[in-house]
Amino acid sequence: MQKINFSGGEPFLPDRGRFVGELAKFCKQQLQLPSVAVVSNGSLIRETWFAEYGDDVFLFYAYMRPRKTRQYPGTLPL
Repeated sequence: MQKINFSGGEPFLPDRGRFVGELAKFCKQQLQLPSVAVVSNGSLIRETWFAEYGDDVFLFYAYMRPRKTRQYPGTLPL
């Protein structure tokens, strides 16, 4: 195995991200995977998390606008 991605739901909910951080650290240090990624919406990520786990994980987050403003031309309001 060369890489692993943690995604689905919000991975920072369980134990404020500590759980997924420990998983990422285990994958990098113990399994020696070259690529460990976490997909998040970014709303629960804190600077302290980066200080502890930032060296072990690549983080991707996607920002979603609130439902009221998420309208596109030619579509009905959500």
